[in-house]
Amino acid sequence: MLAKAYSFASYGSQAKLVTIEVNIFNNTSASEYGLELEEDRQSTSIIGLPDTAVRESKERVRSAIIQTGLRYPKGEIIISLAPADLKKHGPAFDLPIALCLAAWSGHAKDHDPSSCESKIAAIGELSLDGTLRSVRNVISCAVAAKKLGFRYLIVPKQNAREAALIKDLAVLPAGNFKEALEAYLAPANCRAMVFDRALIENASYGYDCDFSEIKGQMAARRAAEIAAAGGHNLLLFGPPGSGKTLLARRLPTILPPLSEEELIENMQIYSAKGLVPKDIRLMIRRPFRSPHHSVSLSGLIGGGLQIEPGEVSLAHNGVLFLDEFPEFAKNVLEALRQPLEDGFVNIVRIAGSVTFPASFMLVAAMNPCPCGYLGHPVKKCKCPRRLVESYRARVSGPLMDRIDMHVEMPFVPYEELTAKETPEDSKTIRERCLRARRAQTERYKSTRFRSNAQLNSSAAQRFCPLEKEAENALKYAVTKMSLSARTYTRILRVARTIADLGNREKIEERHILEALQFKGFREDSPG
Repeated sequence: MLAKAYSFASYGSQAKLVTIEVNIFNNTSASEYGLELEEDRQSTSIIGLPDTAVRESKERVRSAIIQTGLRYPKGEIIISLAPADLKKHGPAFDLPIALCLAAWSGHAKDHDPSSCESKIAAIGELSLDGTLRSVRNVISCAVAAKKLGFRYLIVPKQNAREAALIKDLAVLPAGNFKEALEAYLAPANCRAMVFDRALIENASYGYDCDFSEIKGQMAARRAAEIAAAGGHNLLLFGPPGSGKTLLARRLPTILPPLSEEELIENMQIYSAKGLVPKDIRLMIRRPFRSPHHSVSLSGLIGGGLQIEPGEVSLAHNGVLFLDEFPEFAKNVLEALRQPLEDGFVNIVRIAGSVTFPASFMLVAAMNPCPCGYLGHPVKKCKCPRRLVESYRARVSGPLMDRIDMHVEMPFVPYEELTAKETPEDSKTIRERCLRARRAQTERYKSTRFRSNAQLNSSAAQRFCPLEKEAENALKYAVTKMSLSARTYTRILRVARTIADLGNREKIEERHILEALQFKGFREDSPG
């Protein structure tokens, strides 16, 4: 008798179907194939490109089955993981292998996991006593199971809530192998995990910081609002202590909440990294990632032995904040160019090729010069021009050109720091940003775009209609300043967002003029 079960192999933030087949040759069955086995011969072989964790599963499975009180089959056991040319890694195949062995032993006699009524798959790691442990990438397995038409998915209890986020798939939680076997035999009799979607609809921000804490810096506050409303990349430059980091860390508080589609995308990435929190509500907030400038190329972009996501993917649908921007390694910064342009990163290693989504808001902060005081009203910059140029040249022109908005944050005078008037709070600003995002969602509902920042040159021409005065102003600016085609497009994108914040369908001259303020560095002369 050949026993069969279904599971999934994780690759990046995706999952691929794996069919587990078990055949056992004992003295009785071997004779049917014309084979002769030694008395009481016992061996287990796993084939199908398994890694060390998969090969070791035979010992975990044996102990779990015996500890559950079931009979472990005797004979020469062959376990096949198909397709055979797909590399399998991790302990998630423990449970489906154990279910296969239980089926062969007669505990699941005549059970067909591929039947229309009970098309069922399983994933999970077994401990020696039969308890199920959590595994990575469960939500991606659930997405794949639904896409392939499975009705049921058996998962460890610890992973059930994230898998239940996928609609129209019955997620059956199990605490141990005995419960999993019961669910495998009669899935319709088991209670499926139900995800409370009110958690998404009634998302509570609960941030411990607020925009009202930012004193002065009205231009930077306005730039941050525009960036949040359109998803634009933002560069903050100014002297130390001017509030660059303070503002950047408060950007998530004015961003709109994640949609259900975005939440699933983010959870797939975090699950692949093993970072899904126990409290799923923490995932509803848009991510904010702030790696140190010593981060490696694989740490930022992704990689590793099993090709895990990097910081650019962990910041998907959120903010990637790079403080001390020029201090990052040159090759690390240049690697940002492709994801900033395409919204994804394709990692190619010997182990294979994996694509991770990486559509994020880049917020970078830097000083205007190495000492930080170029343009300061009181402190004099002591950096020679050559040193200033070398410092700024650490960030290449093509990378700077991919940042939609450049805003200066000057020294904040005492009067502004001690002003009694309370600035606008995050809630008020967020409402305006949310209104602008809704307009963009409606405008781009039949396209692949989600925000103004994602528009390419052809889409910008289509979705950014200009009034005559605005067109003349833009033409004059492009001609006089010798702006590149990419700069022209990003000015259109920023102006489109400013118009959305003002609830205007057409881009007006004042929108173009405001967008032009964020085009690049102010040229100061070093001391």
